Amino acid sequence: MGPDLLALIKAHILRYPKCELVDIYKLLYQSANGPKHFVIEFDTNKFYQQWEKAPAAEFSPTEAISADGKLVRVHLGPLRNLHINPDAIIEILLLTAKHYRPNPRLMIKWWKDIFTLIKDGILPFHLAQYTRLDEQFQEWGFIPMHHSKQYIKEYNPHYVVILKKFLEPLLNNPTSS
Repeated sequence: MGPDLLALIKAHILRYPKCELVDIYKLLYQSANGPKHFVIEFDTNKFYQQWEKAPAAEFSPTEAISADGKLVRVHLGPLRNLHINPDAIIEILLLTAKHYRPNPRLMIKWWKDIFTLIKDGILPFHLAQYTRLDEQFQEWGFIPMHHSKQYIKEYNPHYVVILKKFLEPLLNNPTSS
């Protein structure tokens, strides 16, 4: 794992101090795979419901989830407050799914690196947590997972994962969406 990705993980832990190991796994999974798993099961009605109820005050519009900053979580509440059309976000989500190439091999490497970082005390998680998740992955593979209950309770996340380059024109001119 490169220093940029480790810095991203540490920044995530600082931003979300109540996060659990599964939340870090989700961050890495999204970074390696992008939004394809989400798009496959995409429900437009659910998206619009999320759009309406998403909190705006706690989040900036975007949050990098890849070491290079190209892939971001786009928090729906702040975008709604910028008067961005939710249909434009759906379009960008679909564009991202089309153009982002998942790299499942990264997930294998990163997950092994997480073990070492926990064992060496660099990440504030317990090896027992890692082992429980790892047993699931041995049986099912690296699958999409939900945030931890604690993360959902504390941070109430409502976001989609997109390539930042597709969002930048909207952020620079939100009323044109």
